[in-house]
Amino acid sequence: GVSDGSVYALGDCATVEYPQLLARVGELFDAAHAEGAQAITRDELAEFVRIGAAKYPAAASHLQTLVRDFDHFDVDANGTIDRGEFGAMLRYVDSKHTALPALAQVAAQEGIYLGRALNTLAAGTGPALPFSYHHRGTLAYLGRAAAADFGDGHAYKGSNLAAKYLWRSTYWSQQVSLRTRFLLMTDWVKELLFGRDISRF
Repeated sequence: GVSDGSVYALGDCATVEYPQLLARVGELFDAAHAEGAQAITRDELAEFVRIGAAKYPAAASHLQTLVRDFDHFDVDANGTIDRGEFGAMLRYVDSKHTALPALAQVAAQEGIYLGRALNTLAAGTGPALPFSYHHRGTLAYLGRAAAADFGDGHAYKGSNLAAKYLWRSTYWSQQVSLRTRFLLMTDWVKELLFGRDISRF
């Protein structure tokens, strides 16, 4: 809520209060359609989404679905979007806003963004662009089985060595230094030679 952008929050406990687009439905609708028109064409909606995705990066993926699902929101099937249908679109986008997941990839991207934003501020080259999170997928490993969701309908599940090393290679590549990569590989070699260190009662 700080208008000059002088306060940053990052990590698992940080969240972003997204602007509610529906509260600005009239202003956004008037900006989206041609002067004198009372409805938005498919091409005008695509242009609105392009501009809106840059202005509201957290809503970019949900805004882009509006173009794909144009016919679904065009309730009267007349090939254009009127004010009521546009309101339904914005209501859909607002309903999809959620807090970012408490994952290391979120904090890592936030850290990179913050470093760049502070460098931009120090150089005095203008305001930093809004933060935009890019989900790289989710990977879970349980014993000798793994499941991965890479987004866009791409998924993997397996219960073999390939699953184990898919998880390990991803985990290894995300380490921040050669030292931590070396320590991690040492632990894996110990586990390979001596088995897991499990307490017995």
